[in-house]
This record gives sequence, C-alpha cells and structure tokens, in this order.
Amino acid sequence: MKEETRVVRAGREGTHYRGSVNPPVYHVSTVLFDSMAEFLAVGKPVPGKLVYGRWGTPTSFCLSDALAELEGGFGCALFPSGTAAIAAALLAFLEPGDHILVPDNVYGATRRLCDQFLPRFQITTTYYAPLVGDDIARLITAKTKVVYAESPGSITLEVQDVPAIARAARAADAVTIMDNTWASPLFFKPFDHGVDVSIQAGT
Repeated sequence: MKEETRVVRAGREGTHYRGSVNPPVYHVSTVLFDSMAEFLAVGKPVPGKLVYGRWGTPTSFCLSDALAELEGGFGCALFPSGTAAIAAALLAFLEPGDHILVPDNVYGATRRLCDQFLPRFQITTTYYAPLVGDDIARLITAKTKVVYAESPGSITLEVQDVPAIARAARAADAVTIMDNTWASPLFFKPFDHGVDVSIQAGT
C-alpha cells in the first residue's frame, strides 16, 4: 500500500460509522457493562477495549492505531502534550542513579525535564553534539540507560545519524528514544533505523 493511501486509511478499523468517513468523537467517562462479572473480568485497561473513558475511547483507539501503523510500531500511547509523552518515555526506562545522553539542540521542554526534574531522582544528563554519529559510543557509560535523539533537532535542525546512534546504544544495552516530531513518520521511520521508542507531538 502506498504511504499516501495508508495516511488516509489508517485507524479507521474498516468500519463506515453509518456512512461517515471518520470515526465519531466519543465523549465517555463511565462505561456500562452487561453484568458485574463482565466488569470484574476486565481487571485492568486492555488496549482497544472500552473500559473507562480516561483509559481511552473508540476515538482515541483509532488515532493510536493510525499513528502506530504510520510509524511501523507495535502500539501507541497518547498523552495530552509532547512533554508528557517525553517524560513518560524517559521515566519508563530510567531509575535513580541512571544516566541519559541527550543532543544539545533538544526541544526546550526536554532540556528542562533533564535539568530540573530528572535530578530529583538522581538521574544525570550529558548533552552531546547532535552530529556526533558513531563517536557517541565514547560518551556511553555503565550507567547510561537511555540515548535520546531528536532529528531534525529543535531550533538548529541538525539531522542526526540515527542508525549509528541506535547501534551504539544497543551495543551498550541502552534504549534509544527519539523525538520524531519534525520529520514525522511521513519522512522518517525511526523503528526501521534501530530506535526503540518514537515520540511525536501532534501539533
């Protein structure tokens, strides 16, 4: 399927929604179940299953499916802002005492997270030159758990050698997280180049 076709078809579940092209907007808080047994059987949020509005609606499930398909990923989590997505991704892989490598031209809110929030958890950040390429291996330490990339980078728009960075991170058992906002999955597929987690802001 051509990429242009995938963009307009992704996330539509093959359903026509009574003739409308796009899925409707579902306003959901409480969800009804046929029995208490059915409710108790759910136990916890299940991707794509309507359980409680805060855990997702048919509208957000369609968006998640579309983004995962366009990125070539396994799944997609939605957040109210790009900064929230970045913070969640970092905290999913970092623990107290860990170290993270971040390009020096990173999005301002990401820098604030690294400078003001992560130190509260004794997580240290080293900023690297965006065009470091293979030489990033020299900056990875035994405590480096995440290598962060942003390409093109905010403000100065350098394009990083993402495959080289991801290879070096993988060789050191570190996770590569990339902010793919500027390129979007239309122009760069992070997972095809060794990235473990791809983030993009919907704005």
